[in-house]
Amino acid sequence: MTTFTDQDAVEPTPTPDTHAGADLPLADEGSDKLRVKVKLTSIVAVLNEDGFRLATLSLSAADVAVMLRAPTMRVSARLGNLTFVDDFSADEPQEMLSIQGDELADFQYETYDPTDRATYPGYDTLVHLRSGSLRFTFVEEPVHRLLLFFSKFAKMKAVYDSAAAAAASRATEMQKSIPKMHYDILVRTPIVVFPHDQVGSKDVIEANLGEISLSNAFDVDDERVQTKIQAGLRAIRLSTTLHHKGEPYSLQILDDVTIGVEMTLTQMVDPAKAFDAPATQVRRFFPFRVGRRSSHVPCRSWRPCRTSR
Repeated sequence: MTTFTDQDAVEPTPTPDTHAGADLPLADEGSDKLRVKVKLTSIVAVLNEDGFRLATLSLSAADVAVMLRAPTMRVSARLGNLTFVDDFSADEPQEMLSIQGDELADFQYETYDPTDRATYPGYDTLVHLRSGSLRFTFVEEPVHRLLLFFSKFAKMKAVYDSAAAAAASRATEMQKSIPKMHYDILVRTPIVVFPHDQVGSKDVIEANLGEISLSNAFDVDDERVQTKIQAGLRAIRLSTTLHHKGEPYSLQILDDVTIGVEMTLTQMVDPAKAFDAPATQVRRFFPFRVGRRSSHVPCRSWRPCRTSR
């Protein structure tokens, strides 16, 4: 190997089969592989608008690995211990988002070569995500400020749309098959907290969303590609906690709610061919129970409990 630090490096001499100035052949087929691993111990990102500090994002650990092997690619990342703090709306920083644990998120993105039948799984792209427990406190003013901050980036959308439209038009002309992306996403126990007011209130409505899942599968034949999508919220709970004379009182509003959607999308390999069935079919299910009392709160603490018997 020749690097810029080699003081006595000698330029490769052209062989009789290669004239001067021509590209030299690669040594072997393994030279088209590239692997990169990055380990980060601390990341701090500050959102600043016109000199005002809006929020701070802190991430205590991150591992990223990239594997390139033409024409495929694999990107994997693991993140841990994330906090997002509001620095603007209060005298002291207020935590808006926290995700605790050694493994906040496990992400994988991979592309496959359709011509390699030994490794091709039946789809072109894979997206895999597993996320740990997160807790988000919704306060109107900082959320509004952050939305305004990020909306400034939307000004580039016109440029992006025109570029995307041109790329999509070119891809449609060259496309001989329908691209297939497989995804499997699961976010565990996300919790959203709605405080009664923005400053110092302990009275909250808490929504425990259980698990958020999204996945798909493919059914392929010579004429069509069917994508079967499953999305759901499982084990949702909604409760309130109010304080009276310093004592907390809780009431369960919703318990064990499951919302599920199953969708089937059909695409024809030949766009000119007519569908013999609806291109999109949706089925939903929504079983739940309402108003079960929390077992650790005595019923006498709540008037609604007494009247609901």
